[in-house]
Parts: sequence; C-alpha cells; structure tokens
Amino acid sequence: MLRLVELTQPTARQAKERELAAWWTAKAVREAAPGATVHIFGSTATGCQLPGSDLDLVAIRAPSRRKKGVAPESAAELAPHSRAFEQLRKIQRRVRASGVADQRDPLVVIRAKVPLLRFSEKRSLLSVDLSWNATDGLRNSQ
Repeated sequence: MLRLVELTQPTARQAKERELAAWWTAKAVREAAPGATVHIFGSTATGCQLPGSDLDLVAIRAPSRRKKGVAPESAAELAPHSRAFEQLRKIQRRVRASGVADQRDPLVVIRAKVPLLRFSEKRSLLSVDLSWNATDGLRNSQ
C-alpha cells in the first residue's frame, strides 16, 4: 500500500514544473490585469494531486471603487460572467503573446458554471485551468 502511495506522488521535478507553470501564468496575468493576484487551488493546493493532474488557478482583482451614483463604464461591469469573460480574453491574448501557451491553444470556456481559460503551459505541458474572481474553489481548498 505504501508503494502505491509513493507511485502516485509527483516527483520533485514534477512539483517544480507545476510551481514554474503557476509562476509563468501568474506573470502573464499580472501583465494583462495589473493588480490581480493568482492563487493555486484544488488538488495541488491540498497536496492530493496526481502526476497527471491539471493545475487549477484563480486570478483575483478587487473591483475598482466607484463614487455613489456614478454609472458603470460598460454593460460588462453589470454582469459578473461578462466581466470574467472580458478579463479572460485579455489574459488569453497575453498568455499567447508571452509564450506561456501555444498560439492556438488557450481556450476561453464560457459554457461552464464558472468561465475559465484552459491551456497547456508550454514548458511543462501541464494542463492549466484559470478562472477569474471565482473564489469558491480557493475557499474550498483551504
């Protein structure tokens, strides 16, 4: 049984690749969305990941403060899913331009409970799922 546990644990190299994939992705996110922070959640955060598990990330940025009575700048600010989609598209372009992912790879998935950007990180080939301001997964991983 202990041998089975050993075989399912990521190697030190795989753990480092996962850490670097998160770092490169976070760098691209900060370039596309200044002020955003990126957090790991899911199996990687809880230490339950298998060697082939994806990397779940969430980018969080507090909404800008607006004076009372001032209208939103766009309709996208009224709908959280629209705002998430808009931000994920910006990040998608940055992830492509910075070489974090292949040019044809990053896909914004909008037909999900939580919109996300899905891609394979170019250096490690890890599958990455990045959501925007969706803190439930982060909260559930603590």
